[in-house]
Amino acid sequence: MNTIPGAGPAAATPEAGTALAGLVASLLPAGSLRRRVASGAAWSVLGSGVSQGMALVAAALAARALGAGDYGSLVVAVGTCTLLAEVAGAGLAVAATRHVAEARASDPDRAGRLAGGAVTLAAAAGLLLAALQFVLAPWVAGSLLAAPALAPLLRAGAPLTFAASVCAAQAGALSGLEAFRGLAGAAAIRGAITLVAVVPGALLAGPRGALAGTVAAAVACAVAQHRALRSEAARRSVALAFAPRSADLRELAHVGVPAVAASLALTFATWASTALLARTSLAEAGVLGVARQWQAVVLFLASAVSGLGLPLVASALPTRNLRSLRRALGASFAASTGLALLVAIPVAALAPWLLAASGPAFAGRGSVLVLCCGAAVLLAANMSVGQAIWALGAHRAGVALAVLRGGLLVLLTAVLAPRGAGGVALAWFLTAALLTAVQAPFIAWVLSRKRAEWGCP
Repeated sequence: MNTIPGAGPAAATPEAGTALAGLVASLLPAGSLRRRVASGAAWSVLGSGVSQGMALVAAALAARALGAGDYGSLVVAVGTCTLLAEVAGAGLAVAATRHVAEARASDPDRAGRLAGGAVTLAAAAGLLLAALQFVLAPWVAGSLLAAPALAPLLRAGAPLTFAASVCAAQAGALSGLEAFRGLAGAAAIRGAITLVAVVPGALLAGPRGALAGTVAAAVACAVAQHRALRSEAARRSVALAFAPRSADLRELAHVGVPAVAASLALTFATWASTALLARTSLAEAGVLGVARQWQAVVLFLASAVSGLGLPLVASALPTRNLRSLRRALGASFAASTGLALLVAIPVAALAPWLLAASGPAFAGRGSVLVLCCGAAVLLAANMSVGQAIWALGAHRAGVALAVLRGGLLVLLTAVLAPRGAGGVALAWFLTAALLTAVQAPFIAWVLSRKRAEWGCP
């Protein structure tokens, strides 16, 4: 095709740019809930998308390199580290998000103490649990997993437990500051290092090499989040203090202890579900691990958006405006559920080919991924509701619902694990369905109580 030098599409005019900026400003006014949701969602989706995409590629290539059995060993080891890190950091992350979101404008000094204190406590707890993991690895591998050969791998994962604990608390503090851009950058760094370190590690040193790559990615994420936390705190004139006062500890414990209990119930159930399957077959655990990687793809957009729910709902509480509260909750629920459904449909349709891409050992197992997709949509709906429950201060109910979900998952897995990965995927789907049936009417009841408490018409 012949072209004339210098000729082409007309350059955008300043008037066009001004008109576009005006349209964006009218649709998303500065400081409005819509602007905050859109900005936070955009950065969360970007960071999660890059991180999850790279992690998915790394998982598929690692599964091909390792085979179903060795990949199952890696899944169990990482799952054990995740369980311990949740105990150390997840409850503090929820507490930091809520309290920092509430105090960042009205009492920035207190917000800085709570943010820094949460990170310090998570680091201390993570270090303790990592040490216990190293010492007790032979007992866990032999007695609980019926796989003594996994002991060295569990010991090698102890640094992952520490780094992931710190990452969780940092992410909670960053969410409370609504520093979603910093979170996105750290997630992208973690995804990139996962891709460049896990696959070569698997090829060179098997499951232990892949685990070393996972550890490196978590450490890099912690470093990046630390820098982002300092930068955002300085921008908001929040003075970080990493030595918490006794009053700060009580505030963090008020939300953190129930959140730890809830997180422990959920994460232990997830780990126990994988362990029950691994006792039957590590290869089946590997199949489920690949399917759950794709389930994470279905959930990544929903998770990114639902993560906005806690700070948005918490920041609406001081106004005692029920309409604003409902709008924040409704926006989070609709976005998280809709986005999960949007991704789940094509993933479920392509399930046989997506599983087979991880190697011959995974071919013909598409039904496992279809069940995981169905469970993911229900879990997405529950995530936003769960965030609202914690933000509204219904801590006991949050713990009770987490225990219910965990108990159902373990019970159903114990019954269905003999059917292999498909049976455990079915247990996940049934658990999510039953939890949805309980949580939906409960959140409606909580909102009605808030209406009475605030004297709203």
